[in-house]
Amino acid sequence: MGWLYQLFFPAHTPTENELEMGRYRIIAEGAVAGVIYAVATGNFLAGYLSSLGASVSLCAAAAMIPSFGCVLQFFSPFVFERMHHRKLAIWLMCVVFRLSISSILLVPLALPDPGHARAVVLVLYTIGFFSAGLVTPGLEHMVLGIAPQGGRGQFYAVKSIIGTCVSSAATLALGRVLDYYLEQGQGYTGFLIIGIVSLSLTVVDAVLLASVRENPVKFTSKMRPADILRPVRDPAYRPLLFY
Repeated sequence: MGWLYQLFFPAHTPTENELEMGRYRIIAEGAVAGVIYAVATGNFLAGYLSSLGASVSLCAAAAMIPSFGCVLQFFSPFVFERMHHRKLAIWLMCVVFRLSISSILLVPLALPDPGHARAVVLVLYTIGFFSAGLVTPGLEHMVLGIAPQGGRGQFYAVKSIIGTCVSSAATLALGRVLDYYLEQGQGYTGFLIIGIVSLSLTVVDAVLLASVRENPVKFTSKMRPADILRPVRDPAYRPLLFY
């Protein structure tokens, strides 16, 4: 178990070579995560819920869950501001997020009743995006910590471009697969294939994120509950927050 401990709590500070390898892996991880997100939201989610007999209002309620999860970003500093090594907490929350939203496509295998399946899908979807809301600031801060000091703009641009291209290509390919099975009257088979692909990518994502060499932060703090309102009180930041 020593190697597992060293994976998340290494004894030495990262070398430049380790940080560079971590940047490549975080770019790949972001692309994989983008595919998982794309096939578990939007039109894929609406079509899947409709196939389970969900109403328009239920589809709309499910579509709002990611936005509600973002509210937890206010509380994220209570977790991450207290840690020098944050990768383990980030990794666990990301695994919960990806695994929850990927597994919704496999729920009917265990629960054939559409009503029960819809309820479990909503629970898993809520758990997933609440985990995403809590982990997002910590993950972004970890990525910022390994980004090159003199080329952060280029790094984020490359990361965004690659992620968008991979996600778009994968969405198009999986959409065609789903369309084929829908035309054959086997819609759930198409969603099942997408679910298996998504779960496989979840494993890949977990391996990539675990292999990224974290740059531990030197500064930690213990936030108070009143600090949650600090962005609202800041007159310079308040317009952006409201926007």
